[in-house]
Amino acid sequence: MRSIRRDGRISDATIGSDARVITGSTRFVRVVGILAFFALALILAACSGGEDVVSSSASTTTSVSDTEASSGTGAEPQDVVGEPGGDSEEPDSGGTGEKRAVVVIGDERFEFDISGACVSIGGAVGGTGFTADGSVRVEIDIPPEDWETSSDGWGAPSIRVRDERDESVERDWEAGGSNIANYEELRDIVRVDSFSTTGVQASGTATFIDLQAYMVAGGSGDSLPEPVTGTFDINCG
Repeated sequence: MRSIRRDGRISDATIGSDARVITGSTRFVRVVGILAFFALALILAACSGGEDVVSSSASTTTSVSDTEASSGTGAEPQDVVGEPGGDSEEPDSGGTGEKRAVVVIGDERFEFDISGACVSIGGAVGGTGFTADGSVRVEIDIPPEDWETSSDGWGAPSIRVRDERDESVERDWEAGGSNIANYEELRDIVRVDSFSTTGVQASGTATFIDLQAYMVAGGSGDSLPEPVTGTFDINCG
């Protein structure tokens, strides 16, 4: 801005000098303001960075704690009982599993499922069942060991095995029972020879005869079949 001197001349020097002073002061104030702004920004940034560090540290601590809780304090692995894929063993006394019966006649062994009809009461054990394919049926009736002197009227022990595996020849193995009692020549031979009972189980020895073959041979005059010894084991547990 120009001024008019007393002599009427227009002077720029004074005005220019003042202008430069004013301009320099203004620049100084601006610089100081800018520096203050940047200082304040740096302070705010430092404070914000400190909060981030604390937050990050807390987050990391939580994560590690969670990991340790899930992997370090979990339940211990349980021991595996038995071999994988292995068959479980049935409870056994005398070699026979629960609700099962085994009858051996000569060199033939029959195993039966008697879960449908198996009874043990008052020291007596009895059951009826079939082999796995249903072709052979068993009936076992074993009284208490003191059946002969008991006042309960128990019948004699008996076993019957009906073998229908061969459609052309049915075999009817019997030891004791009412059918054998009808044959005087057989009743003292073909019978349950010995047995013992223990709660729900019974086992013993017996002498069997194929009664079907015996009747056929007797009717035709052929030689009579010989009795065959064997064993039995029944478990109604």
